[in-house]
Amino acid sequence: MEFNLPRSGPIDGPSWDDKASAGPLRGSYYLQNFGSSGNSEDGYRIYPTRIMVNGLTFRQVVISTHYERKHKAIINDHLILDLIQLLHHRRFLPSAVDDSGFQYFVTDPLVLNAKPYRLVWLIPPDQSYLGVRNAFRRKHG
Repeated sequence: MEFNLPRSGPIDGPSWDDKASAGPLRGSYYLQNFGSSGNSEDGYRIYPTRIMVNGLTFRQVVISTHYERKHKAIINDHLILDLIQLLHHRRFLPSAVDDSGFQYFVTDPLVLNAKPYRLVWLIPPDQSYLGVRNAFRRKHG
């Protein structure tokens, strides 16, 4: 399944509210701490989508820039969006749920073009977006 990126590209955070082309992100309260691991360099990019995971329909994917610190040479947003499409119409149990109600998932392996990847993703308590915290290539499936 091919994912068509918007012509204008992603909406860079944290000033995404000013960008009307992708519409407002519901649950902006839950986006305030997204991607923050104590490192102020972590940010995020928002892409419009339509994907169903765990019986929920998501209209926005929020990708943390966390992956760029170690995996920038082989991982990019386009690849992550392709990996997300592999989740479409599937159900997953969360690996963890924090006190705020965020559900965290680790899907491993996700095989794309005969290469295995690990995807670390989340669903916020208000289920307003599908977030990707990290993605990287696995040495073996």
